[in-house]
Amino acid sequence: LSVEGFVTVDKLVLVGAEYSVLPTMNIGGVDTRLSAVAIDARVFPFRGGFFIGVRGGRQAMSLTGTLDLGALGATTESLDVSTWFVNPRVGFLWTWKPGLVVGIDAGLQVPVSVSSTTTLDTGLGIESTLTRAGDTFGRAILPTVDLLKIGLVF
Repeated sequence: LSVEGFVTVDKLVLVGAEYSVLPTMNIGGVDTRLSAVAIDARVFPFRGGFFIGVRGGRQAMSLTGTLDLGALGATTESLDVSTWFVNPRVGFLWTWKPGLVVGIDAGLQVPVSVSSTTTLDTGLGIESTLTRAGDTFGRAILPTVDLLKIGLVF
């Protein structure tokens, strides 16, 4: 789910802000939450639907799960990864009366800085594996594709 607000100048430049969130999902017994906030700039060189743009912001991933340690009992642990990123992209954004907006775009999300925290006990032997997985998610250059954006302009 994504909410975006923007202003346009003379059908040439668009500047906006965006907040996106995925509902908490349980993947393999691990509760996973993702969210992001970003600012966005787009230039429409032909004053039509085609644009070249860049988005920059921060995304956060939070993982929480319970580890069953057999006779020792169970423990709940977490891993949080935060990434500052830039996202150059190209796409199309069309507006029809009475304000229906439809778009599509693709780009690359490039991490600028990453931080992670965990409650995992290093003695369990899995802390480095989970931290490495979180860091890979936060440090990898990821493709971004919005196959369909639909909105309303007021």
